[in-house]
Amino acid sequence: RLYWAFFLRKPDPSGLSYWISKYQGGASLASIAQKFAQSSEFKNRYGALSNGAYVKQVYLNVFERQPDAGGLAYWTGKLDRKEISRGQVLVNFSESSEGKRRLAPQVHLLLISLGMLRTVPSNAFFAEGLARFAAGEKQAAWVAQQLIVSSAYDARL
Repeated sequence: RLYWAFFLRKPDPSGLSYWISKYQGGASLASIAQKFAQSSEFKNRYGALSNGAYVKQVYLNVFERQPDAGGLAYWTGKLDRKEISRGQVLVNFSESSEGKRRLAPQVHLLLISLGMLRTVPSNAFFAEGLARFAAGEKQAAWVAQQLIVSSAYDARL
């Protein structure tokens, strides 16, 4: 969820492996998210954001909507008072019930591919899987069916 919430993309295999090893080694999601917020990829994509602009971007990336005035003031205030890090703000959003529900298609597609192929899906396959899910198709069944008949799955066996 963190990759999508920050960068609106699936993780690359080496990056995913790196951050999983950090997490398994004891790094918290908030500390990993803070590294994402400080990364050159984040800065190149969004520029230097004020705390208010950051909160607005998190709402857009995770919830696909603008924040309500109260939510914007609450989270911006916490950041301005240094009560919480930008990474923790994003984790609070991405790990919320709404965040998990909205990011579920991306996570499911990735996990099925990792389980069956031991790698992340191609960009084209990922995009098609998300489009099919948005159109109402049962994503897990479609993904599994496509992977079972793929040459990549045959090669893995």
